Amino acid sequence: MRTQIAWILLSILSILAASCAIPEPPPGGPEDKTAPQAVATYPADGESGVSPDADVEIEFSERLSGARFDRFVEFSPDVTIAKTRWEKNRLIVELSDTLHADTTYVVRIRPGYTDAHNVRSDRTYEFGFATSSAVDTGSIAGRVYFRRKPSGKAVVRLFVLPKDSSFTPEAARPDREVATAGDGAYELKYLPPRGVRFLLWAFEDDNTNSLFEPEREAGAALADTLVLGEHVTRLELQDISIIDPREPGLVVGRVLNATPLDSIPVTVTLHEVRDTIPPTYCVRADKQGRYKFENVIRGTYALLAFLDLKSDSLCGTYACPGDSSAACREFCAEYPESVIVSPGEERRLKDLRIEATATKEE
Repeated sequence: MRTQIAWILLSILSILAASCAIPEPPPGGPEDKTAPQAVATYPADGESGVSPDADVEIEFSERLSGARFDRFVEFSPDVTIAKTRWEKNRLIVELSDTLHADTTYVVRIRPGYTDAHNVRSDRTYEFGFATSSAVDTGSIAGRVYFRRKPSGKAVVRLFVLPKDSSFTPEAARPDREVATAGDGAYELKYLPPRGVRFLLWAFEDDNTNSLFEPEREAGAALADTLVLGEHVTRLELQDISIIDPREPGLVVGRVLNATPLDSIPVTVTLHEVRDTIPPTYCVRADKQGRYKFENVIRGTYALLAFLDLKSDSLCGTYACPGDSSAACREFCAEYPESVIVSPGEERRLKDLRIEATATKEE
């Protein structure tokens, strides 16, 4: 009997213990999804008076995997890296030669490296220092637009403008380079404000590899040459618009309806050839006569505006009121010039007026 009671008590205690168990996470902890990033440097960002014999150290948020990390580190002005080595989370960059005196250096760490859990970095890290008593303080900032929207995937390159007139930024090595933020913004810092002429050029880095691939990526230069000086050390609003050669254009304008039928919506058409049937593009103007053609491929067009009384999207004839056997001409007007649309262009046309001159066909 005692044995049976002891067995029952043991069973009850086992059930209670199981019901009060606290669930624990699986072994190994939660999955690491945080991208590694640089958190500190030596020399520190903005530090001056750095010894020309100094090595460069970069501390990261965690241990990193893989060798040949020097391929992610770039110096401007350019220096030769002898080797890199790790001390826990710190990367020691040993240089082949001493740094130049009285020079501001910028170190750029490109994204693409991974941590021990194969999580890839996704941000560029940049810092500057000087072997002189002060760092260069010049800066240029702005936004890059692609297809008329801010681009978060663009790369902006800065060149010290040479005297050679054959200079082409697409093929030249940049003096500085920076990636845009998600809102298309960029900033190039630590530039010399000593009357140096700069040229800015940007490209849409479609595959985010920091390499310009002209067969599949588009680029554009800022129209103006930029100069920083003693009284102008910062230039802002230096926006660059990149046009995709495959990008369609936009055609907008307004039609003035001077006919007695001013309550009828005006139809507006674009024709690659004057008598294309049906028209290449067709829209209706709003109550104020405004119209918009979106996604227009590059080309030369004729534009017609008319009251489509026959509802065939053509500027032609319709059955005359009171005499259905006769044909009356629809109220129609043609834009006086050919409408030439370039890739990514926004064409704003002059107002077009439809006169009250419809007649009966003979």
